[in-house]
Amino acid sequence: MIQRYIAKTGNYDYFFVGIWESAEAIAAQRSKMIAHLDEVRGFMEELSPELGVTDPIFGNIIA
Repeated sequence: MIQRYIAKTGNYDYFFVGIWESAEAIAAQRSKMIAHLDEVRGFMEELSPELGVTDPIFGNIIA
């Protein structure tokens, strides 16, 4: 990861953005990222059983 940002999007909502050199670099670290989420998941509050507290999403920067 070459850059990272955390944005507060609501009273209890945060969004983490990581900037990586390549898709391969992300894939190589995926198991470590999952392990980290497993460590901090207990600090998070589940707001709805339909929504996960650590749902991953990804995409390319377009602007």
